[in-house]
Amino acid sequence: MLSFKLSTIALTALSLTACVDLFSEPLGDVDHSDDVPTDDEDFADPLFSDDVLVDNDGEAALLGPPYPIVLVHGFSGWMDVAGVEYFYGVPEDLRAAGADVTAPNLPPYDSSGERAFVLARVVDNVLARTHKKKVHLIAHSQGGVDSRVLITDMGYASRVASLHTISTPHRGTAVADVAAIGDGSVLNPAGQLVGWLLGALEGS
Repeated sequence: MLSFKLSTIALTALSLTACVDLFSEPLGDVDHSDDVPTDDEDFADPLFSDDVLVDNDGEAALLGPPYPIVLVHGFSGWMDVAGVEYFYGVPEDLRAAGADVTAPNLPPYDSSGERAFVLARVVDNVLARTHKKKVHLIAHSQGGVDSRVLITDMGYASRVASLHTISTPHRGTAVADVAAIGDGSVLNPAGQLVGWLLGALEGS
């Protein structure tokens, strides 16, 4: 926990001073675009509020760095287990340092496509609230895959200043392969075990 906290703060400090384009690499052999839900809402522009700043031409006048930070949790993404929060004081430390921090709750057990769809709404809302051009994403585990789907498959690269991933299985994970074994209509024993453990930890 402590090492995660320190590494996150260090990476964030770096990201606040320099914005690096890390988003040219595609997801590889996994295409998540079919997982992203479709609706009538266009992803071309963030959802600006009515009181957004405007320039002399009446266009939205967006602000530059320092950019707000969005913390993206991993699979399950509990809020509090036995008094320990998922990001364990990281949001508080970053806010104390002057950063605008959002730590949303994504659908805990959905696909990265579904989770990225929700994350897109979060990013839009943060941009609308802060009137900033971009956000920094700090993502743990599956949250890193969700963020990459957001950036590459949903076209959000222009709205993300940096992405830092911590313990993200960029090349996949054997645990997911085990959980996928069996008839898709019936939860297999490995999946049942994982579900029971997570439920026990979260007290549900």
